[in-house]
Amino acid sequence: MKKVLILVLTLGMLMLGLSGCFGYGTAAQQQAAQGSQAQAQQPGWTSYLTLLVPILFIVLMWLFLIRPQRKKEKKAKEMLKTLTVGDEVVTISGVVGRIVQVKDDGFVIESGVDRTKFRVKRWAVQEKVVHESN
Repeated sequence: MKKVLILVLTLGMLMLGLSGCFGYGTAAQQQAAQGSQAQAQQPGWTSYLTLLVPILFIVLMWLFLIRPQRKKEKKAKEMLKTLTVGDEVVTISGVVGRIVQVKDDGFVIESGVDRTKFRVKRWAVQEKVVHESN
């Protein structure tokens, strides 16, 4: 949903910028443009500026939203690949347990005082618990 919203906003900004380049404006703007066409056939710097604004908007969206999200996803995938038997993990539901068996699609986790074992999918592991040593 968030990606769709970003795409719609980006396309909207792009269309807004392009509309200034192709002369879609009010009647007064079009009349002024027709009068100034005799002076210069090349588009002015303002048309380039209106094209630059959406491009700048796309670059900023990439820098502040898309790039950090990709880094976070890459780090999470790397963490899931390195999990082994004996590691303590937290699932997305908040259950803390120790991995007792690694399977191809998930893990068997042991949790609680009575050492209850249950299976979780690989995608359900949120983080690896790291104990600080003093």
